[in-house]
Amino acid sequence: MVEAESNRGQGRQVVSNAGSFMHLLRSHIGIGVLSIPWALSRAGLVVGPILMVVMIQITWSTMMSLVESAKHYSRKSGVPCESYGDVAYNSMQNCSFEMLRKWARGGRVVVNFSIVTLQLIICSSFYVFIAQNTRQVLAVVWPGVPGDRVIMCMVFIPATLTTLYEGLSNFTWISTLGNIFYLTAFIMIVTYLSINLKPLATVQLYGNAEGTAIFLSTVAFSVEGVTMVLPLEISMEHRQNFWWLSFACYVTLSTVAATFGAMGYVVFGSSLCESLTLNLPEADTYHDAIRILLASVLLLSYPIQFYVAMEILWPGIEAKLKPRNRICEILTKVGISSLLCIAAATLPFIGSLAALSGCLFACPLQFIYPSLIALSVKSDEKNNGYVEAESADGEDRGLLHRNGAEDNSSTGLPTGCSLESETTWKLNILKHITTAILGVAITICALVSTITNIIQDYRTTSSSSTCRGGVNIRDGDRNVFERITMATSLLNASADL
Repeated sequence: MVEAESNRGQGRQVVSNAGSFMHLLRSHIGIGVLSIPWALSRAGLVVGPILMVVMIQITWSTMMSLVESAKHYSRKSGVPCESYGDVAYNSMQNCSFEMLRKWARGGRVVVNFSIVTLQLIICSSFYVFIAQNTRQVLAVVWPGVPGDRVIMCMVFIPATLTTLYEGLSNFTWISTLGNIFYLTAFIMIVTYLSINLKPLATVQLYGNAEGTAIFLSTVAFSVEGVTMVLPLEISMEHRQNFWWLSFACYVTLSTVAATFGAMGYVVFGSSLCESLTLNLPEADTYHDAIRILLASVLLLSYPIQFYVAMEILWPGIEAKLKPRNRICEILTKVGISSLLCIAAATLPFIGSLAALSGCLFACPLQFIYPSLIALSVKSDEKNNGYVEAESADGEDRGLLHRNGAEDNSSTGLPTGCSLESETTWKLNILKHITTAILGVAITICALVSTITNIIQDYRTTSSSSTCRGGVNIRDGDRNVFERITMATSLLNASADL
């Protein structure tokens, strides 16, 4: 059984510790973080950051419990448990309720559907962000710049080409370059925000229930790399380092999100757009550089998020192709990427898109499913006498049966191993139940609030508004913009003559 756990990830490309950290960081810190200031304006400056840090750390805890659940079922069944869907299937298959055992395959389908949909929505939102920010940059020198949807079609080609890489190890340099760009843009944004901080009297400290619900679902969406946790853990060269690598990633995410959120809200107040970059001054080289850097980051992140969805979708398609057809794989990726571009053009509201996918898919994947799986593991340990044995020096001894271990101690465990106490077991059960209930509550409340917000966006938001990529020239830059517009008009008049 220990051998089965060690065989998890066999045949996959090995990723180093540094590469794993880069992938974790790049997959977790993306477009969702840039929507945090907008979401924070709904929850308030006091409540928002506190809830954000708590939610992100709870997410880290549930993801680690998911990794431990995968190890548990690998040891028990003797078959490597490598994906989120596999873990869900095994948890239902080993459940004490016969009805749930019958629907074990359905559990895998539900989890895989949630993962695929979430990842594809994230990829779709990349089109929206890149198009709107690119339009703001071009509008200064190109008064007749095309709309968001045209730019999305232009972005479609390079974005689709990046998906043709295979394997996580090939993405290491992409993640590294993306992290460098993101760090540079982050420092530039923080510099601008710190210079332009306003009195706290201009912001609200507490939000209403509806706004808080939208905020929580947006935070859930911003932690967009949760589906990368298991693929990365089983691909790591040294898996024993995954705990501190993932912890460092989530601490970094908490810091970045809290900084973006609080400072962005204080500077822009209630006029915040759904992406912080859309509020930055236009016709300015410094701020246009930020937009270009972040658009490049998302373009580099696109294949990493796309990879997770294809890891689930492609095996089922490939099984019907004998022998494997590389051309069909390419056509499948192009087709899916085309659908994502169309979806982005249909719903071009980043904040609402983030909140909707957060409550429908991110919250269940981060809170509900891992907690239910962990409860199944704890029940399995309690009913069947299985325990996760760990020696005093931290060495993993694998999954042992309490009655079958050879030892003279009263616990029946090998010398140097400890058994979870009854009190600890009950506390863990309470923790998982509370987390699951929290996830259900956020999902229901945020869904109602988000749908209402989307309807309002369609009724009130113009395609030429600043928050849709339109230009809102500051007074200090208006003369520059007018001179550019006049020069363009003169050139057009000369061409007509």
